Amino acid sequence: MSIFGTRIVHSGVGPLTQISREQTDSHLKLERQVEFGHLEWNETTHVQPLLRAAAVWEDFPSVGYKLVRSEFKAGDEDQRLDLLYLREDGALLPCELKIGGKNHDTVGQLLRYIADLYFQIVDLEWLRRHHDELVKSLGCVESVNENMRDGFNRFLAKNRIEDRQVRFLPRAGLIIDEAFPPQLRKTIRYLNEYCGFTIRTLQMKTFVDYYSCTHPHLGNYLFRIDLIPVD
Repeated sequence: MSIFGTRIVHSGVGPLTQISREQTDSHLKLERQVEFGHLEWNETTHVQPLLRAAAVWEDFPSVGYKLVRSEFKAGDEDQRLDLLYLREDGALLPCELKIGGKNHDTVGQLLRYIADLYFQIVDLEWLRRHHDELVKSLGCVESVNENMRDGFNRFLAKNRIEDRQVRFLPRAGLIIDEAFPPQLRKTIRYLNEYCGFTIRTLQMKTFVDYYSCTHPHLGNYLFRIDLIPVD
């Protein structure tokens, strides 16, 4: 999966981003790989809104996934879940989003999300309510909002989720980061192979034009973010 976009800087307003899933000729030269830190992108301010806005697309960030909500208090604990996806089989999948690949508590945070959600009453009404909050948070025009709600309802109907019990898997989740160092990969492998977990990992790789300006205060630039499954 890939996100194509343009970083647009407005003085006094802050950095804005326009994104698309359609590849155009102008994006074919995006061969220079950079880290979000080099672009002065922040996890909460820039990357999470980008993935939240991508909720308008089908099958993102993986085939059979639908975003339910982002950056919200999902249960009783004083913590905010980064992203929550609904799988086509009716299972909910909490996601921990990081950038930089250096956080030592990534798995711990995901496990705390899982534990909190496990003790909540999750049903179809809960899903619809939280997805509606997601739609409102995007701040789009009403026609786009309606398209998103219709898309969510089509996802539920297509996969017959309304006819089955919405379920929360007690040992499943998703981690999205720029890098997965050996210690983190070993921990995830241990949980998956010996503890019965199913933790998926997606690595973000960001590319810009070799000749484009990449500093957010000096001009606009095109970017591409690839989300690649990590074994």
